[in-house]
Amino acid sequence: MNRVIPALALVCIALPACSGINLTGNAEGDGGVDADAPRPDGIGPDGGADDDSGGEGLDAGEEDAADGREDDGEDAAGDAADPPEAAVLPAVCGDGVVDPGEECDDGDRRDDACRWDCRLGGDEFEYPPPDPAAPRIAPSGPPVAITDDSEVSLRVSSGFFRDCHPLGLAANGGRFAVAYPADQPYEAVRVRFLDRDGRTIAGPWEHETPWGLPSLAFFATGEGYGMLAGSYVYGIQRSRFASDGAALEEFLTLRSHEESPIPLADMVGGAATSGRWLAVSSRFVLDWQGWRFEAFTDAGAPAGSLVLSFDEATECVSAVPAGDGFAVGDGTQVVVLDADLRVASWSGALMHDVAAGVMCEAPGGFWTAWQSRPVSPDPPFVRNVWVASVDPNGAPRFPARQILTHVPRAITPDGDSMGPTAAPAIALAAGPAGVALVWWEGVGDDETPGGPVMLLTLDPWGNVVTPATPVLAEGEITTMGWVLAAAADDLGYAVVTAVQGEVLGTAHLVFRHFAVTP
Repeated sequence: MNRVIPALALVCIALPACSGINLTGNAEGDGGVDADAPRPDGIGPDGGADDDSGGEGLDAGEEDAADGREDDGEDAAGDAADPPEAAVLPAVCGDGVVDPGEECDDGDRRDDACRWDCRLGGDEFEYPPPDPAAPRIAPSGPPVAITDDSEVSLRVSSGFFRDCHPLGLAANGGRFAVAYPADQPYEAVRVRFLDRDGRTIAGPWEHETPWGLPSLAFFATGEGYGMLAGSYVYGIQRSRFASDGAALEEFLTLRSHEESPIPLADMVGGAATSGRWLAVSSRFVLDWQGWRFEAFTDAGAPAGSLVLSFDEATECVSAVPAGDGFAVGDGTQVVVLDADLRVASWSGALMHDVAAGVMCEAPGGFWTAWQSRPVSPDPPFVRNVWVASVDPNGAPRFPARQILTHVPRAITPDGDSMGPTAAPAIALAAGPAGVALVWWEGVGDDETPGGPVMLLTLDPWGNVVTPATPVLAEGEITTMGWVLAAAADDLGYAVVTAVQGEVLGTAHLVFRHFAVTP
């Protein structure tokens, strides 16, 4: 993964031939949003950032001097004559460049011919053995259906939401909240507030979304919960809730779709910390791969932006608080940002050939888990599952570690085997018994139309402590296991997943809590 010099910053956004990584942006915007502006089609306020809030790319209709292509106005904004100051990622092991002090650098952090620490030869990394006294977890009670079949259909994962993050689950003060799409009797996003037993204690809060939502991020905040939703029609919108479920803000438009400086899908990740809200957009367009970061204040004013372009990445990017800043990652890498969206550190590439990944915050740093590309080109397209842990500075603590082997393939809503932009049928949550990994076994063959959803816990070195445990009732399987999420509270972990209903074409969501055993 080659580093790119600053002079190429804007060109790499416009041209598909660019490779490597570069970052652009950081301009502070003084524009705000009009919370009282009219709501288009009843969805949300039409406010947005002022025209001078910063951006990258070309003005609509302006010719790209680099390739002579005239822009159609849909995927460009900003002033090409005055590009933002570019930043360059620091030189680290895993960037594909042999830097001073390194013996090799093959562009990943695996232990192979070029070791994870960019050394040649030597002994393989020796993981400490698992602690026999490490806490384990067990189900707190049976799985609970938190919606019925009349509320949700199988369309929840067939385009109503993007494949990334099809639902959200967050814990706050011993309670949980789940955000999910509903399309009966009309398309809407709903939030239910639950106790550890899965009983509804507030809600469901609901907002009708006639055009649907491509994606959503849902997470705990200091006041309760936050939701960032993205739409190709309405841009990035924010809602906030108190811990008791009261709506504090409903679909405030932070940035309209028309103001997007590059053609990114709006919102597949987000987080909030210290009065800052981070929205992360990701998309592959015209052979360009990248993430766009946009920060907003509590009042909704733009507070900076940043763009990264990659030669390899996945679309399913996650964000979590990191002090006054944020950590952002997928299965390929972790980037740590400060409060002003400056890159504080990054992990280098953790691994190549990643299908989809997720990330979570944990004591001592951050964890990421991902599915590899298929082990073989022949059905059932089985995959392996890997994990890595990085410290607060983004440096890997051990080589990328394979946890599961030959997991049957997941399927996308159209029935194809899961590709590089499909949903990660895995989830992570850090809690009192370490990091919990949840995954869907997927589809094994034509005789096995679905599979179970499983959970295990890992110690700080990636050793399995709690062995694989079913999330659903023993023997129950699902064909919708990519619709899952996990969160942790002070007693344990909760999982939400989707299960096909009794009538074909319907579905319901199932909640289950797991607690530390005595």
